[in-house]
Amino acid sequence: MKPFTESLKKKIAEYRKNHLDISSLIEDIDIRNQDLSYCIIKYFRRINSDISNCNFAHCILGDETRNKVFSILNSKMNNCNLNGVKFVGPTFIRYSELKNCNIRNADVANVDYQYTDFTGSDFCNSKITISTTLGLGCKFPAKLLYDLTQGWNLKIKVEEQ
Repeated sequence: MKPFTESLKKKIAEYRKNHLDISSLIEDIDIRNQDLSYCIIKYFRRINSDISNCNFAHCILGDETRNKVFSILNSKMNNCNLNGVKFVGPTFIRYSELKNCNIRNADVANVDYQYTDFTGSDFCNSKITISTTLGLGCKFPAKLLYDLTQGWNLKIKVEEQ
């Protein structure tokens, strides 16, 4: 991975201002601890990476034309800010850690998140699909299911493992 430089930071700010896709700018770049908020990232592929403490707030992630795949596989994405993120097009976040992330107000309904650990993350006001296909083997915070079932006319017991 190449380092995140000051000149790259300026170029990303320019792309952000002009609503341009920054995918090519961050390919093979160490983005840990960086602010990529309000960016458009159509293509992203990280395998066995650490992209923790990154700010993706209000980003559009993925390609709605379905020509490119947004994928994070077997990676760490802990303590990231994904507030208001919208995932579009094919998105895979599998076998990864997204512990203690802010995923509030996000649209993660079409994300395939098999075997991903969301322990300690906050999904308040997010749009998410909970299914055995997309979420096979994943770990959600027990509070998510507890909050989700409040007011339902069913008795649902939530247990942490």
